Amino acid sequence: MDMAIETHFLSVLDHPNIIKMRGVGEGDMFDSGYFIVMDRLYSSLDSEIDGWKDEVEKSQSCMAMLLGKTKSRKRKHFKKRLSIAKDIAGAMEHLHKLSIIYRDIKPENLGFDVKGKIKLFDFGLAKELHESERFSSGTYKLTGNTGSIRYMAPEVANKQFYNLSADVYSFGIMLWEIMQMEVPFKSFDSDMIRNMVVKFGNRPEVDTTWPTNLQNVMKRSWQINLRKRPSFTEIVADLEGEIDKMDD
Repeated sequence: MDMAIETHFLSVLDHPNIIKMRGVGEGDMFDSGYFIVMDRLYSSLDSEIDGWKDEVEKSQSCMAMLLGKTKSRKRKHFKKRLSIAKDIAGAMEHLHKLSIIYRDIKPENLGFDVKGKIKLFDFGLAKELHESERFSSGTYKLTGNTGSIRYMAPEVANKQFYNLSADVYSFGIMLWEIMQMEVPFKSFDSDMIRNMVVKFGNRPEVDTTWPTNLQNVMKRSWQINLRKRPSFTEIVADLEGEIDKMDD
């Protein structure tokens, strides 16, 4: 079933930051021998984040400080992470424009190709939303508790009706992880996340030295109120704006 869903979506999606399907096996896609051929990815975002943290720590070493390179390296690395986040938001914007909800945004489902370009993959939980199934509240009756609890929107964890904005919440949590280079709620097990995050509204602590607009993107994205979350079009524009400022 996962393979069939993957084939369905990848056959119609065309975006530079979404993995490309290059070929499919002959015959019934539900047959055990069915396969699909996709671009090769060489590393995942979660493993890269670990490497980034080491890299940033090295840039703050005594030798780097003596050479006066700490500030410039830190700025360059921050911009790199921000650009990757913007590319991921662009891929999500593409999906949402096609009324596709992804439902499993997390670093493990993002990888880098041979050129170092970020790619979204694994569409096993994706679903196309149909206007005829939309309630007056703007939400849909969709399967609850879907995805990874660490990044899961509260309404999904609580098995309430939800919509595309659930992806925005997940992205907001992951955006913090990309910029902070730490796993969100690292010391929490799944029960603690359900209590502290889903029930009581705990969120990661935002670094006040980050650009105000970046802080606002995160805080707006993980709001409990679905209607107050930004769209991915807004998020892309905000992140692009911050990247442009760093070029000045």
